[in-house]
Amino acid sequence: MDELSTLAGYLIDRGLTITTAESCTGGLIAGRLVDYPGISKVFSEGYVTYCDDAKCRLLGVDPQIIADYGVVSHEVAQAMAVGAAKGKIQRWRS
Repeated sequence: MDELSTLAGYLIDRGLTITTAESCTGGLIAGRLVDYPGISKVFSEGYVTYCDDAKCRLLGVDPQIIADYGVVSHEVAQAMAVGAAKGKIQRWRS
């Protein structure tokens, strides 16, 4: 069993949810997750934001973070994750 199968089983068993925000992976993680039976119970959405504009527009990444640290950086990845989480929380509340 690979790590994503382990993660999927863990999420399903505990009723936890997941949202992905990907760039360089081009949706690979989301694509692998949806191969797991029953994942639709916990995986509601995934973002593939390859270009800088999409990161800013869809995930709310500050363009200055990209300018300061480069698009392939921990800081941008963290901003993407925070943006995806905030979007999920906003949709959950409405």
